[in-house]
Amino acid sequence: MPKLIFSTDELPPGVPNSARAAAWSEHYERKLGRAGIELLASPERPLQARIEIVPVGPLAVTLISGSINRLARTRSGILADGSDAVLLVLNPGPSPWRLVQRGREVVVGAGCSTLYTDSLVGEFEGSGQIGSAASFSIRMPRKSLTSVLPHPEDQLARPIDASSEPLRMLNAYARTMLESGGLNDPVVSRSISSHMIDLVGLVLAPGGKAEETARRGGLRAGRLHTLLGEIKAGYQDPAFSIQQVAARHRVTARYLQELLQETGTGFTERVLELRLQHSSELLARAEVTRRKVSDIAYSSGFSDLSYFHRCFRRRFGMTPADAKAN
Repeated sequence: MPKLIFSTDELPPGVPNSARAAAWSEHYERKLGRAGIELLASPERPLQARIEIVPVGPLAVTLISGSINRLARTRSGILADGSDAVLLVLNPGPSPWRLVQRGREVVVGAGCSTLYTDSLVGEFEGSGQIGSAASFSIRMPRKSLTSVLPHPEDQLARPIDASSEPLRMLNAYARTMLESGGLNDPVVSRSISSHMIDLVGLVLAPGGKAEETARRGGLRAGRLHTLLGEIKAGYQDPAFSIQQVAARHRVTARYLQELLQETGTGFTERVLELRLQHSSELLARAEVTRRKVSDIAYSSGFSDLSYFHRCFRRRFGMTPADAKAN
């Protein structure tokens, strides 16, 4: 899904500063539903707020920036949206901010992090000079996190040092998601979200089950991501095979087949679909109308013309000649 952006720049001109927080909340709710938080800004300067959200499978990477003094999760907010999401919140700005939740208070310095949940009352508070980045978070459904951290509430409002290697990797992942503008491939999205949850488990509870789960899950997620990339890069070669990929990575072809089957689409089906989509796009382009159908089939990775015609007709309900641009 593409990145979602909500900004006070979209408010109607002329809204007085005293009403900008309420107007911004209404604007957010019209686009996405109840935010479940209260926002407080300095009365001395106009409120400027911006939220960027990138869905990554069941997760969401969020950046909140602007002249925000306080964000609060209230009882009314909890009742309004019923969210039980857990957020790993990072401070990417130069100024520290304070988090209070579950009777604990933690000051989160630059580059550091902490855990927060939507299911409990809590608040973030800055100094009034938060700058361009107030909060940078990875939002997870509680049930997703409990697969690597059975009792996440035990870790709420505890400081996580910026030197944590898994935290640095998560930071890089999240920033890449925001900069890319979103993910279009649901398989890649699910794979990355699974790897991110494994890393969160390492950040919060290094060692034991979390470490072993993250090691196995991260390895599988990394191999799946690499395999999908190699398929996209190599499908136009008629000789391309899963045995070639397996040999390069020193694993068995059966292992890679099982890895792909977890996504719901095996190697042969995925390669065939890419070849058919590529040939369909070429046939529809006016600048290639002079090319023979056979040339297009071969350049898309097919080595058997009869097989290409059968697959094309079964997939698109027409012959390649019918699909060719006039």
